[in-house]
Amino acid sequence: MKHHYHLILQSSEVKLEVLLRNQVKDLQSVDYGSIRSVQSDMSDPTYTIFCLKDPVCLYYNEDSRYFGNEKIRECIFLILDYLDRIQRADGTFDGISTNFYSAPETGFGMHILVWCYRIVEMYGRDEGKTQLVERLYKLIQRSGEGIAQGGFHTPNHRWVEASALLQAYNITGIEGFKTAADSYLAEGIDCSPYGEYAEKSAGIYNATNNNSFIVMAEETGESCYHEYVRRNLDMMFLYNEPDGSIFTMNSRRQDGGVIQKYYPTAYYPSYLYMSYIYGDGRYAVMTNKIMAAAEEGKASMPDCLQLYMLKPGLKNFTLEEIQPPSRFEQLFEQSGIVRVGRDSYTFTLMKNNSSFLVFQTEKIRCRLKMCASFFAVAQFKVQDIIFEDGSYFMKFKTFGYYRLPFENQILNDNYWETDYNCALWQKQLNCPCV
Repeated sequence: MKHHYHLILQSSEVKLEVLLRNQVKDLQSVDYGSIRSVQSDMSDPTYTIFCLKDPVCLYYNEDSRYFGNEKIRECIFLILDYLDRIQRADGTFDGISTNFYSAPETGFGMHILVWCYRIVEMYGRDEGKTQLVERLYKLIQRSGEGIAQGGFHTPNHRWVEASALLQAYNITGIEGFKTAADSYLAEGIDCSPYGEYAEKSAGIYNATNNNSFIVMAEETGESCYHEYVRRNLDMMFLYNEPDGSIFTMNSRRQDGGVIQKYYPTAYYPSYLYMSYIYGDGRYAVMTNKIMAAAEEGKASMPDCLQLYMLKPGLKNFTLEEIQPPSRFEQLFEQSGIVRVGRDSYTFTLMKNNSSFLVFQTEKIRCRLKMCASFFAVAQFKVQDIIFEDGSYFMKFKTFGYYRLPFENQILNDNYWETDYNCALWQKQLNCPCV
């Protein structure tokens, strides 16, 4: 993947130029050393940690024009100074726009800190190597303490935090980090037999989970974690659309809308890594398709220079491509979705969604809805999809009712706190009512 590697390297250098312009250099500012986000124009600890990866990778990469650059070294240590000041006493970092004392944000950041730590250890030949390793070690240990004592908001956070704790355990040897990781893993992993995670987030969080399980496999040496990644990557072949985007409308997260298109850029590291480990030519096809979309400007460039540096064999890795099927048909019963591909078009049937049929070609996407003025139950939302004799049957049943007054006087002068449904069932079905 030498061509891919050089494109990602060039993209990282461009991002670094933006990063340098947005580093806060005002000595009087509480944000001194941080990186201000281009989107929000705010300094954020977790965003700044994410930005740390590019200067570290490029400073230690002999193919980069920034290799050994003193200005980049200064940028790195300013970031570390900021992180030391801003890290909470419990070891967590804030996500300024949303979550405070956040173990999940700290977990995402841990991945970056550990990758940077290992890159410095692998490539460091300069006098500052020892100091940089010590600074990163300190951040990793304190972050591990925060994650181990913290919690999570969403299903994918469990795997982000568990993988981060395993990273911290392998670097620090602190047994409590592994114990905390094992407590998350003991819950069981929310991946269906066909590769769907609980959030059904093809646009965002599937890829997050895949990356976390790859980290777990690396840290434990147990390839069983690859099984979940392979299931999901195989499923994603059936979520590809003719225009190169991916189907996301059944997601339970923010990618479930109909306006923004999601391209599979976030899956690039997973497809690249798994094609390298397992020699699967189908995955190699996807890495090339994703990179082609980035070169055409349809999607962003994959951001994974650290992967090429931590796995140097990837630079010269090549693999014969095996085209995944362009014609497919699959009923995902647990997810309540049917995906059908016919070369130049796809269509999708969905349960519990007012857009119960979606049709997609390379240039057009359309949705089918049905609504009726029936007792204010307006939207047709499929409750069951059944496949019989080569056809799909969608079932929907609903009802409407009028409320009835209570038989006995109730002492409640607030209409909206009165359960008139209870009165209805009491009269019609003679049910006991408390």
